[in-house]
Amino acid sequence: MKNLINLLGQLGLTEYQSKVYATLISYGSLTAKDIAQKSGVPTPKVYTALEDLEKRAIIAYYPSYPKRYSATNAELVLRRLLDEKREKIHDLTHNVEEIMGNLDKYKKPAPLEKELESYVWVAQGYKEALLRASDMVKNAKKEVLMATGTFTISPQLSAALRKAIKTNNIDVKVIGPKNPNALKNVEQYTKIGCKARFTDFSNEHPRMLLIDGKFSALRIGKDHVHLIVDDPGFGIMARNCFMALWNAGEEVKKQ
Repeated sequence: MKNLINLLGQLGLTEYQSKVYATLISYGSLTAKDIAQKSGVPTPKVYTALEDLEKRAIIAYYPSYPKRYSATNAELVLRRLLDEKREKIHDLTHNVEEIMGNLDKYKKPAPLEKELESYVWVAQGYKEALLRASDMVKNAKKEVLMATGTFTISPQLSAALRKAIKTNNIDVKVIGPKNPNALKNVEQYTKIGCKARFTDFSNEHPRMLLIDGKFSALRIGKDHVHLIVDDPGFGIMARNCFMALWNAGEEVKKQ
C-alpha cells in the first residue's frame, strides 16, 4: 500500500487523504472508524480527509448508520487526477517559459560592487557540480569540452550529453588521465557519442567544463569547489589550455 500512498501524494492528495483513499481502494467499503484503524490516521483527520475527498468526487458514501465510504470508480478517478496533474504541469511549463523570456523586467539595477557577481560565482559540492554541469550542457549550442579526473558521469549529465550529441549535433570532447578508474568509466562517455582521450597528466591536471568557448567551470582544490565564469575572454584562455591537453592526448577507441 505504501507505493499507492506515495503515488496518490504525487497526484496531489495530502498525506492523510492519500492514506484514507488507499485504504478504501485496498479494503473496499468501510466506516470512518474502520478507516482510522486500518490506515493509522487519527479519527478527526479521517473525517476531514473524507469530507475533502467527497467534495472532489473521489469517494462516495452509503446512507447507512454509521456511514460507509467507498472508493468508487477508482481507475477513472486516478485517470482524472493524472489529467489534472498534467494540466498543472502544462500551465506551469507555460508560465516558466514566459517568465524566462522576460527575466530582465524582474531584475533590479545592481550596485557597481555587485557587477562581478553577474559573471563570476562559486559552487560547492559534488552532486551540485554534476547538476550544474548538466544544466550547462543543456544550454550548449556547438561545443562541449570536459576535463575530468576519473570520467565519472551522473544519469543527468549522461542524458544531457546524449541529447546534445544525438539531437543537437554538438561536438563533445572529454579528456582525463589514464588511471584504473578512468579505464573503467570512460566507456560511459564513448558509448553515447563523446570523443575521449587520455592525457599524460596525473590526477592533478585541471578539471574543467567549457561551453561554446564562453561559459567555464573550473574545479579548485579537492573539495569540489568550482569557479564558474561567464566571460568569452576567460573562455578563450581555458579553451586553449584544454586543446593543448587534447592535442597531446591518446585517443580512446570505442569498444
